[in-house]
Amino acid sequence: MALENDAKKQQNVKKKPFYTTWWFWVIVVIVFMSFITPKKETAPAEETKAEVVEEPQEEQDPVVSMVDSLKMEYSDLSYETTGDTLNISLHYDGAFWDETDFVRSCLTHYINLCKQAYEMEGIETLDYTVNVDLIDPKGNEVPERALEFSMPKSTFSTYNWDNMKFKEDSFDQIDADAHIYIHPGIRQNLNYSKVFYKG
Repeated sequence: MALENDAKKQQNVKKKPFYTTWWFWVIVVIVFMSFITPKKETAPAEETKAEVVEEPQEEQDPVVSMVDSLKMEYSDLSYETTGDTLNISLHYDGAFWDETDFVRSCLTHYINLCKQAYEMEGIETLDYTVNVDLIDPKGNEVPERALEFSMPKSTFSTYNWDNMKFKEDSFDQIDADAHIYIHPGIRQNLNYSKVFYKG
């Protein structure tokens, strides 16, 4: 009888939920503390801070940079320095609709190249040759020397190029002070009064 009463008492006693036990809360506190406590990372004594080694960047060739600054389409760029003269030759790949606009653009390119080239040490003359594909008598496209400009630094520096921008009829003055070659096929349709420095 006593055993039956004990068994009934045990059945009547409700089991406590696990979250009310002391050991559950100890675990919760330990886990919580592990997340909020900052961890100190100590490096071993032998380890030193890794030095950041920057790889040397390849510098772009100054002449290529000069030509690229003109933002024109070109190919077959070649250049050489002979004494104090820088010779630049390239094939102009851009489309041009008339001879006057083409020569005006090439003259502008030359003057802007000179502004940079004459800042370089030891350069006293810039010779600039522009080749284009022209149509020969048989109708074939043939690369030809279209233009050639050369003006020594001593002469170039006498001009105020800012005041020469868009000055019509300035070609005669520039031509008198520089060596300029223009292909006969281009020269025959050229309006010289419209050839000027565009800035």
